[in-house]
Amino acid sequence: MASHARKKIILSIIWAAIALLSVFVFAKFFSSYKILKGTYDYLDTKKNQVMGINAAVTGAAMIAGALPKQMGSAIVATLTNLQKPCLTVLAAVFAERYLASIFIDISLVFLIPIACIFGIIYQWLNDGTIMKNLAFKLATMGIVLSLTIPASVFLSKHIENVSSANEKIEEVQRLDQLEEEINNETQENNDTDDQADEETANDENIWDKIVDTISDTADEAKDQLEKAANTAKVTIQKIKNWINGVIEALVIMIVTSCFIPIIVFVILFWLLKLLFQIDVPAAAKKITTVRKKKKIQPMPVSKEDDNI
Repeated sequence: MASHARKKIILSIIWAAIALLSVFVFAKFFSSYKILKGTYDYLDTKKNQVMGINAAVTGAAMIAGALPKQMGSAIVATLTNLQKPCLTVLAAVFAERYLASIFIDISLVFLIPIACIFGIIYQWLNDGTIMKNLAFKLATMGIVLSLTIPASVFLSKHIENVSSANEKIEEVQRLDQLEEEINNETQENNDTDDQADEETANDENIWDKIVDTISDTADEAKDQLEKAANTAKVTIQKIKNWINGVIEALVIMIVTSCFIPIIVFVILFWLLKLLFQIDVPAAAKKITTVRKKKKIQPMPVSKEDDNI
């Protein structure tokens, strides 16, 4: 009997030591900037990428706004709608950055110590099944919260390396490259038209030039309109191709910044729950059922009721 009590005391001291170490040592160490520097650097890079894409989308909308209204209004509306997922990804990145240390603090300052307290109570109860299950439940939740952000960052890096997402994101951020492509394409078309006009002019004699002076004015105005239309078509096509690249980059960023943390949290919780076989609701339900059975007892039948 004395050895059994001594064992309980030793285990209680171990639980208390774990709780104190978790609060005063592990929490400060694992939530420090030195430990989370890699996670912070990655999330800061994602933040800069999203803000760069958002600025590029705004600049592309200004370029499209210079087009004729019928041509550019649809593109401007599409670019405006692309700013919403940019803000969503930016909010997710900010949330991950702050939750990386908050989750660790919650786990090591609150959940793990409370689990240790339940473990101490379990040692001194005759039937401490609920306390044991609660201790494992809280410890599991603490481990899952602590590992969610670092694990999701690790998985996101792997996905981006496989899909070459960083190259795609850097490409769509370079709005000056889009403007340069539009200008080069437009200049090539205009140079081709000017060269054709020059060759036609060399074949004409001086009298034909005098006769055609008046008509050339109208033709020149028509050519300017055609060049403007051609420029608008080239701009629209280039912007459409650029929008496709932006959408692809945003899809990758939404997956890595929004979906991956949720998936990692669910998988970690499921694995740890499967490993420890934690089923608190089932245990509580079982005890509740036993209590109900104890309360519901058949009423004794008196002799008077028999006579009735």
